[in-house]
Amino acid sequence: LAVAGLVLAGRFLLRPLFRIIGNLGEREMFVFAALFTVVAAAAIMEALGLSTALGAFVAGVMLADSPYRHELEADVEPFRSILLVLFFLAVGMRLDLHAIAGRPFFVIGMALALIATKAVIICGIGMAFRMKWRAALALGLLLSQGGEFGFVLF
Repeated sequence: LAVAGLVLAGRFLLRPLFRIIGNLGEREMFVFAALFTVVAAAAIMEALGLSTALGAFVAGVMLADSPYRHELEADVEPFRSILLVLFFLAVGMRLDLHAIAGRPFFVIGMALALIATKAVIICGIGMAFRMKWRAALALGLLLSQGGEFGFVLF
């Protein structure tokens, strides 16, 4: 519900805001508005007890829906590598190596259980869409690994 609310707010608030900024011709304001949107969405999600990473992701979805998407991409491009480094730095700093080393079989077992569960669900979805069994199985196995974003949420 919070995600849907943010997306709707983005559609009805961000589009007029970026239209005004576009008419002013101030490119720096695009960057400021985009960064403010990300921080605001992250703060709202945190206030609701959800992940700030989810808020940043939703902000990205809201900004991608803007008619000024290409201008925003060009203006934010110089920050991309720095933010990517900070993202993985934050992920690495949250990793508790002592907890993993203390229970390696539990960690490996849970990771395998997660991958197997996702593979079965994705394979089932493929079968529901009338894919051949082998293609659905391949889809399930290829898409079942955990991504970086899911890792950050926990």
